[in-house]
Amino acid sequence: MRRRIVLSAIGLLPILCSSASPFLIDGRFDDWAEVAPAAIDPTGDATGAFDLTRVSAVCVGPALYVRFTITTVLNLHSGPESEGTLRLEISLPDGSALRIDCRKREAILPDPSLQPVGLSEIPFISSPTHAADEFELRVDLSGYGLRQGDRIAIEFSGSDRLDEPLWAAWIGDAPPPVRRSADRGEDTAFRVASLNTLANGLGTEMRSAALGRLLRAVQADIYCFQEEEDTPDLPARLERLMPGGAPWQVHRSGDCVIATRHELEPADINAPWFAAAIVRMPEKPPVLMASVHLSCCGYIGNPNDLQRIDQAQALLDALQRLRPHPESPIVAAGDYNLVGSRTPLDLLETIGLRHQVLPGLIGDSVATWRDIALPFAPGLLDLLLYANLSPTNGFVMDSSTLSTEECAALGIHPDDSEVSDHLLLVADFRFPE
Repeated sequence: MRRRIVLSAIGLLPILCSSASPFLIDGRFDDWAEVAPAAIDPTGDATGAFDLTRVSAVCVGPALYVRFTITTVLNLHSGPESEGTLRLEISLPDGSALRIDCRKREAILPDPSLQPVGLSEIPFISSPTHAADEFELRVDLSGYGLRQGDRIAIEFSGSDRLDEPLWAAWIGDAPPPVRRSADRGEDTAFRVASLNTLANGLGTEMRSAALGRLLRAVQADIYCFQEEEDTPDLPARLERLMPGGAPWQVHRSGDCVIATRHELEPADINAPWFAAAIVRMPEKPPVLMASVHLSCCGYIGNPNDLQRIDQAQALLDALQRLRPHPESPIVAAGDYNLVGSRTPLDLLETIGLRHQVLPGLIGDSVATWRDIALPFAPGLLDLLLYANLSPTNGFVMDSSTLSTEECAALGIHPDDSEVSDHLLLVADFRFPE
């Protein structure tokens, strides 16, 4: 007989209710530190690649949070068919169920008259996007009549299952969404913004106006763009979108762009997946900048993943060669498409680069990409890496989450962020003393 230990979540009430934002779905898990596993499952009992070991589940308001570990490093939403899948069935108070199939990337809704939909079409997010042996996810159940005092049953199937349903108790009302400032952090020396503009968005008249409003709103000192391969005369276009000040200095390699009004010293590197340059600001140390766009798609170990690893190694070699001295500040921002292994990020961390996980201005999402036309759930695909600097503020700009008044104060429109499938990343830095 399989052994299973079940632990109560009721005692977690004081912990979660005291937190302004209970969990960030960012793949870091430090905010789960005091949440004990609700179920422990034996290893070696799975029929597929996903072999569950520990599971935690709680409801904070109508949001269901689940954390689980498995025995093998895998991608949650992609992989060879031979690995099988992991399914979650969430039993709702009215007796219906919401079913989520991770590898099929689809949800079967409680209404039997409806067809399955992609994970992008339900309020669902999971992390990390890269392969791992531990994951966390959030499902918003506010549309399914969840009330205070309800208990939600969760069952797993596919590769592995628990002997009994796992119960997630409603342990507290949802706190008000955290609202963060877009102002520069105290003692900020410079601000960096990065955005994949989606197929030459800066050169597309229908979309460039919205992009311009977003870029003006954050007033960055250095901008990194991706997917800007064919837009002509970028300095003039940037001047129309963000007028005033010194002329724009632009360096482009492939579809990656670095733009600033400060002195720009381009690096002549034949690598279309990143652009690199030294930016010199008055009375400040020079900063080695990289705008990065690694290959998309795939899963751990497949050709897309191996290509990303090769590209990350080339970027690593270039940064080591180009930095003026070992303590030079570095910022490498862009669309890393980290959906296979974590190895590209592991490589870059070997030279001291750190990943600054940026939350949205509103709420607890750190997703930087979403596309309702695809079945993939929103994910953290864009990264901002830095070395020999201290962050003072940072955020992801999603205009759709802001109130009309907040948009007006920033000079943007509520639908401006919809002109790309990626969101604008913004980070403020100071130089270490």
